[in-house]
Amino acid sequence: MKRAIASDSHDDVGQRPAKLRRRDSSSTVPIPSSKRQEQITLQPPSPLSNNVSSRKINEQECGHSAIVPPSKPINKRQEILEWIPYPSEEFDEVDIMKTKGCFMRQSPAGPTSEEVALCQRLLHQPVETPRGTLFDSEFIESFHDALRNRSEARLLIDLHPLLIPSAENLFIQGKEELKDVIDGYNDPWLRLGPIYGPKPQPDHARGLRWSTFSDIQRRKLGIKPDEKSLYAVREDMYFPYLTAEIKCGNQALEFADRQNMHSMCIALRAVVSLAQAAGCPEEVHRKLLGFSISHELETVRIYGHYPEIGEDGIKYYRWLVKQFNIWIEEDKWACYHFVENLDREFLPIHTGRLMHLLRDIGIDVEKNKFS
Repeated sequence: MKRAIASDSHDDVGQRPAKLRRRDSSSTVPIPSSKRQEQITLQPPSPLSNNVSSRKINEQECGHSAIVPPSKPINKRQEILEWIPYPSEEFDEVDIMKTKGCFMRQSPAGPTSEEVALCQRLLHQPVETPRGTLFDSEFIESFHDALRNRSEARLLIDLHPLLIPSAENLFIQGKEELKDVIDGYNDPWLRLGPIYGPKPQPDHARGLRWSTFSDIQRRKLGIKPDEKSLYAVREDMYFPYLTAEIKCGNQALEFADRQNMHSMCIALRAVVSLAQAAGCPEEVHRKLLGFSISHELETVRIYGHYPEIGEDGIKYYRWLVKQFNIWIEEDKWACYHFVENLDREFLPIHTGRLMHLLRDIGIDVEKNKFS
C-alpha cells in the first residue's frame, strides 16, 4: 500500500518530487474480462516440441483450420531464443541486490551467539497483552473473516496495529522509553540514495527523532537541510531500526521481503559507515543492527539484519527470527510481544551504540566533516 508523496516534501535539490506510483501487489492487479482473456496470447509450444495435439487444440480454439505458411528457411536457433521467456523483474532485482552485497539469506557464520540469544529474549520475555481488542476470543473468528480478500489499506488500518502499534501513540499513553522514536507510515525515504531501483517507501518504519542528537552530533553526521545523507532517511527520521511491509494475495510475502531487505540494507549501511568513521567497524560485525517484519492476512515473518565485514568488503544478510500464523491462539500476540520487547531491550542498545560511535568521532567544525 503506497500513497502519493505529500506536496510539502522536498528532495535533495529542492525540487518537488514526482508523485510516486502505487506499488502494486497481487491484490491490486486488475483481472481481465472474459472477452479480454480470449485475446491473451498463450506462450507457444517449444520449437523443439513435436506435440501435435497442442497444435490441434490451438486450431480448434481459433475456430478454423490453421493456415500453413509457404515453406522458407528456418533459423532454428533464433526461434528457440525467441521462445525462451525473459526473466522476471523480481528475479533481476534479487540478482542485482547480490551484486551490491545484499543477500536475502543467512550467511554461513550467521549473527553472533549473543545476538541469537537476544532474539530469543525478544520473542519470549513476558509482556502484558492488551485487552478489549478484536483478538479477544469472542471476536477473533469474525474479525478474521472480515479481513479476507480485503485491501492492504484495510490490513494496515485494522490488523497492523495489533502486530506493530504506533510508537508515538504508545509514548502518548505513557511509555517514556519511546520519547525519541518516530513512526513513518508510507513515507518515502527522500534523503538518501537507494541501493538499487526506487527509493524505499516502507508501509511502517521506526527510527530516531532528529532531536535525539545534539547539534554537535548532527554536525559530525554532516546532516544539512535538503541534502542527501547516509544517516537521515527523512528530515525527521535518523537511523531507522524497524521496517514493516504489508501485502495481500499469492506470493505477497516475497514482495514484502524484498522491499524490507532493501530498506534495511540502507539502514545498516548508515550504522556501518558510522562505525568505520569511528575506527571500530569490528563492533558491528555480525551484530543485528535492525529488524524487519513482513506480513499479510495469515502469516508474519520477522527478520534480523546484520553486516559481515571482511577483507572482501561489507556484505549484508538477514536471519529469520520467527515465522508464524497470526490466527493460532498461542501466536496471535507473538509479533506484538516481539515489538514490545524490541522497545525495552533493543532500542537502548541501538541508541547507545550510536552515541558511543559518535563520541569516538572527531570533527572539523568549520567544514562539518569527520576528522
